Amino acid sequence: MLSRNRLIKTIERFNSVKILVLGDLMVDHYVFGETTRVSPEAPVPVVDVTSETFKLGGSANVANNILSLGGTVFPTGIVGADKNGSWLINEFTTRGGDVSGIITDTSRPTTTKMRILVGHHQLLRVDYESREAVGSAYANKILNYIHNNIDDVDCIVISDYDKGLITENLIEALVNLKQEKGTKIIVDPKIEHFLDYKGVSIIKTNINNARKVLKMKVKDETSIRRIASKLLAEFECDTVIITLGKDGLSLLKEDGQYVHIPALARAVYDITGAGDTVTAALALSTSTNASIVESALISNVAAAIKVGKVGTSIVTQDELVSKLHSLDLALLHL
Repeated sequence: MLSRNRLIKTIERFNSVKILVLGDLMVDHYVFGETTRVSPEAPVPVVDVTSETFKLGGSANVANNILSLGGTVFPTGIVGADKNGSWLINEFTTRGGDVSGIITDTSRPTTTKMRILVGHHQLLRVDYESREAVGSAYANKILNYIHNNIDDVDCIVISDYDKGLITENLIEALVNLKQEKGTKIIVDPKIEHFLDYKGVSIIKTNINNARKVLKMKVKDETSIRRIASKLLAEFECDTVIITLGKDGLSLLKEDGQYVHIPALARAVYDITGAGDTVTAALALSTSTNASIVESALISNVAAAIKVGKVGTSIVTQDELVSKLHSLDLALLHL
């Protein structure tokens, strides 16, 4: 049986956890406006801009959620020599994050997703990015940073968005480092390198990516369990966690234990970045020696809070504790 007090004490221990986040650093640029007319130049709406904001996205959102949940974070990745790269570095500095692992590559832009919204509806997204693999010199800088900091962290998170940072060589080096140091590695993979992460500790993915890679259909919970079992065998990892959107998440451990945790959100306004929130809470929870079921539940609670907010948003430790107090854990049948 789950203990509310134990779950809350796990969250309070986030303050002592240190996590290195490797992945595709991004900036999310939100442009808000109103539209009342159609352009005379083309049959498209004209948006009168009322405000705009910038937020940390991609792996930077994972790192930012770790910070907001009370952990210490070491983000590492690539930005461009541009204003958005400078903004990202300054934002982490302001929030107390270590920025020595953020490398500037003059040959590529900072990955930026600009979303134009009218009310709560996204009208258009414009991406600035390069998906070319980073050069070996930059990859070596990233690896050196990880080597220099791995003894000081409890866990490594790989947040892969297929933007060129994560390569087979980098994955192989990290898995070898895990075997040498015993450091836990949690991965949120995207399509290109999905099956290259054999030997990591925990794979956390969404059901759409999993079914695409495995070419398997999702019909019911039995098929989800079959997909999880296939992934567990492919990755030879400790646990596979599959997020299911409105249906919550499911996990399968190497000992065969399968658990489904239902979604907990009362209202869903925006799912953007929810997977990053799950990854951040999962890394923190498992690093406190909480069980994987406890960690998955805490992560699911964090996701429920996030989807109630518009845009790429963080979840705080206080919000997480408050949400746990409001839940009837007995109804989850875990």
